[in-house]
Amino acid sequence: LKMDRLKNETPGWALRDNAIYNAQMWDLRGESYFLGPQTVETPEALGIPKWTGTPEEAAKMVRAAMRHFGAAMVTFHRLTDDTRKFIYSHDPDGKELIFTDEELAYEDENGRYIPKKCEWVISYAMQMSAETLRRSPTHTACQTTLATYGRSRRTQGVTQEFLRGLGSVSYTHLSCRRR
Repeated sequence: LKMDRLKNETPGWALRDNAIYNAQMWDLRGESYFLGPQTVETPEALGIPKWTGTPEEAAKMVRAAMRHFGAAMVTFHRLTDDTRKFIYSHDPDGKELIFTDEELAYEDENGRYIPKKCEWVISYAMQMSAETLRRSPTHTACQTTLATYGRSRRTQGVTQEFLRGLGSVSYTHLSCRRR
């Protein structure tokens, strides 16, 4: 029944619906992953084609999913030789970010390797409580940013899983992981 619904793109049960459902099933457990958790089944594993659409359709869908996952604002930026200059050379944990001609991203003890064929960057912002931030420099204010970073890690992880469920990939910075 599941496969019939997927193949027939039954409303509420189509690939996009399946991808967002499976992404929400993933539990972040407070960690960030450059390559994503990679627990959601891909369309290839399900024996169906990956999602395709225009950049505008993709942006609309990803923005809606990320807003659903908790992002307050979502923007998209084309990644070019010029805009790559704005990407940090190293993650906070010390690993170098290296753009490569390889087909797939990977990481090893020396760095994180991002295919040059990756064309888009997704930026997002999370809402914070202005009321509790007014309590600075107390723990009340500090917990506001801690809670927001926790929600951000979850939003990041489920977004990576959502894109994986559509047949795409997403690599992330690791701003919350330290050596």
